[in-house]
Amino acid sequence: MKMITINPFVTRLRQGKGSQLGYFDRALYPGVIVCLSFAPGSHAADSAGAGSAIGAMLWYGAVVLLAVFAVAFVVGLRRYRGQRSELDICSPAQGGVKHHDAEEALRAVDEAWQRSFDALPDFVCILDINGKIQRANRPLIERFGPIYGNVIGMDYREIYCGTATPNPQPPCATVLLGSPAVSVETTLATMDGWYKVSSYPLNDGQGHLCGAVSVVSDISERKRAQVERDQLQKQLQQAQKMEAIGQLTGGIAHDFNNILASVMGYSELAIELSNNCAASPKLHGYLQEIYRGGERARDLIVQMLAFSRGSKGEKQVMPLAPLVKEAAKMMRSTIPSSIDMTVDVGNESFTVLGDPTMLHQVILNLCINARDAMDGKGRIAIGLHRADNVDAVCRSCHGVVAGAFVEVSVEDSGSGISPTIMNRIFDPFFTTKDTGKGSGMGLSMVHGIVHEHGGHVLVRSTPGEGSTFRVLLPMGPSEATSTGIGPARQPADAPESHTSSRHVLVVDDEESVANFVGDLLGGYGYAVTVMSSSQQAMERFKQTPAAFDLVVTDQTMPGLTGVEMAQAMLAVRPELPIVLCTGHSDRVDAEYALALGIRAYLTKPFTMAALLRKLDEVLSEQKEMSP
Repeated sequence: MKMITINPFVTRLRQGKGSQLGYFDRALYPGVIVCLSFAPGSHAADSAGAGSAIGAMLWYGAVVLLAVFAVAFVVGLRRYRGQRSELDICSPAQGGVKHHDAEEALRAVDEAWQRSFDALPDFVCILDINGKIQRANRPLIERFGPIYGNVIGMDYREIYCGTATPNPQPPCATVLLGSPAVSVETTLATMDGWYKVSSYPLNDGQGHLCGAVSVVSDISERKRAQVERDQLQKQLQQAQKMEAIGQLTGGIAHDFNNILASVMGYSELAIELSNNCAASPKLHGYLQEIYRGGERARDLIVQMLAFSRGSKGEKQVMPLAPLVKEAAKMMRSTIPSSIDMTVDVGNESFTVLGDPTMLHQVILNLCINARDAMDGKGRIAIGLHRADNVDAVCRSCHGVVAGAFVEVSVEDSGSGISPTIMNRIFDPFFTTKDTGKGSGMGLSMVHGIVHEHGGHVLVRSTPGEGSTFRVLLPMGPSEATSTGIGPARQPADAPESHTSSRHVLVVDDEESVANFVGDLLGGYGYAVTVMSSSQQAMERFKQTPAAFDLVVTDQTMPGLTGVEMAQAMLAVRPELPIVLCTGHSDRVDAEYALALGIRAYLTKPFTMAALLRKLDEVLSEQKEMSP
């Protein structure tokens, strides 16, 4: 029979002793080693006598430990069960308190979310899969609540589009059909201004589409600022374009006018010669055509310079009514009788500060433009009125126009202007007319002159119905101080030939122009010295300063300019009469030349009569000044 003993002496079992002790187990507890040994009876008997007392103590100790473990296990189990079922098995009063605390926590979270939701300045709402509003923030409710009442449950399209079936559909419609987030800038039927409408898909816990979030932001201020920036950009581009054209015009005007001075000058000489020698009438007609071609080219350059603001006329306070009537009278002879022209001058006392010739040209060009817009039949209405409280944008410079103006309008019943070309009608050389029927400078010249006078141009046009051009000019004094109302008068006939010889020094780097002036003056009794170099002319003058009674010089020349040469000559002979001629100069005008002591200023191309008359005036003044 085997006995179970508790042997406290065994602390380690060697591998070699396993067969002697039999099966064993070891349980560890802090500070105690318990060994359960199954051994033969002789082995137990040998041990019993020596350690029976100690074995008994250990036995009772083990029992006590087991009891402690059991008590601790029972206490821990009860505590675990109590915590687990606290809300389920507690008393009704205690359960109500716990449930109330949970509800308060959830309510606090929801209120915090709603406050954040309402703090958004945009119109925000949450939609279900059918587009019905499930939740809306305060700005949306305050905006649409007074109109629709309770917006919850409404179709969002009714809120923003005014109908549940708008066309086209708003962005949320595509999102609710499965598209990704969409954002567009647009106007809304139920609100003024511009809005950014954004829609975002809303998914459930499984990732399935269950609705959408709609955010509508008011971007009207940004749009207005963008429009202003675009407007300023257009003005900048227009100014840069005008500056480029002005530089181009000024660059070619001098050389082109020199060419015209030669062509027109020799044409006049040839016409005069043909008259004196009774040449063929056909030859005389050919020469007349050459001269008229030069005049048209000269007028084109004048228009280009006016457009680029490089040409400044003499302004004066003038009534507009006589000017409008004069232009209309001139136009009647150039339009067919099938076109009806009416003139409505509202007030005869309207005045402006301007150049009569240039403003006359503006009205003529607008009337010509109206005539050409009609296929030989229609109506042209010219008006002069006061325009108060103007609030518009200038079509040519794109600047804002506001205030009171004197308005000259030209209305036609022609073909109108297509919106695709409206922004180009004031561009130089732009024309819709057939080749050879228009220079493209008419409206660009209008732009230059009107803005030189501080005015603006408004245009209203409908394709197929006609156009109206409104020229707005700053109002002048109520009473005119000048009677100049029409275009510049043509020069009078040339004076008679001089019987006494006057020695004239002609200086021009363009030999053809210099020779033309020399031949012209020589034919009218002047002794002429012609030179094409300003430096050589200066050397010749220094040799015999008193040999010349008059100097006619070009301005733009290599070496010494006309002004520089004139100053050097006047330093030697302060009383010397000098006439300065120029095709075009940005630096020297009549006022500047006269301030330097130069007696007269002529613009090329000039007519024979204009040059001869100017020289006669200068020499007459010189004679009066002589002692």
